[in-house]
Amino acid sequence: MENNNIYIFKFVNMLSMDKKLKILKALSDETRFKIVNYLLKNGEKCVCEIVPHIKRAQPTVSLQLAKLESLGVLESRRDGKSVYYKVVNSKVKKILEIVNNRLEVAKGHTNEIRYKPIGLIHSQFKEPKGTPIQPASARGIKGTVEVFSEFTGGLKDLEGFSHIILVYHFHLSKKALLYVKPYMDSNIHGIFATRAPSRPNPIGISVVRLSKIEENILHLLDVDIVDGTPLLDIKPYVPEFDVRNVKRIGWLAENVQKLPASKDDGRFL
Repeated sequence: MENNNIYIFKFVNMLSMDKKLKILKALSDETRFKIVNYLLKNGEKCVCEIVPHIKRAQPTVSLQLAKLESLGVLESRRDGKSVYYKVVNSKVKKILEIVNNRLEVAKGHTNEIRYKPIGLIHSQFKEPKGTPIQPASARGIKGTVEVFSEFTGGLKDLEGFSHIILVYHFHLSKKALLYVKPYMDSNIHGIFATRAPSRPNPIGISVVRLSKIEENILHLLDVDIVDGTPLLDIKPYVPEFDVRNVKRIGWLAENVQKLPASKDDGRFL
């Protein structure tokens, strides 16, 4: 199965949290994704027609069909001994149409690297504009990370660290640029000499404080990330690994003092 999660996250982010979570739960499982995609392309079908195309055991398919119906994605009707299903969630239909179009464009790009989000970052910032541009200028700002259930085992022993590194996808960055005017300077610089989000591979990193972990929820401080951002990875921050004796900081030497007052102004949307 193609890893469609990045596309899905991008197009559900505009929805309310309740609708967003339902769609993410529906489409994040491979079997459920195949079922919905098959029904979207072929219309209403009975279980006996769905199973051969999904290539899973009937009990597995039936279980996932019931899950999709409980999430409001599918609707069923009984005709004698047969049960028929169809897609009824218009948002899901639209998302899959976009995803499938993107995948058609992506075919043949064998050098593509695809990542599966492991969770969502939540914060008070509902849009990039007005968001601090670094954790150092977001001191005390609270946020959380919601780690998806299949990855919670990886949180073992993380609570022993006071700071963690979040690696995430700049899902709201619309265009990759090689030359940018960064937030703290009026001059043009190469993208790789800045922390701007409009990158060829739109990946962000933030070192944040970890205050506590409750099941799959990480409680954070110093959060400079937009609400709903897809999380790609978590790493412990260790000064002995990560702190270096830096000799020069390039063009930022004359601008770094602007950090406390600098906010995202929406220029990279």
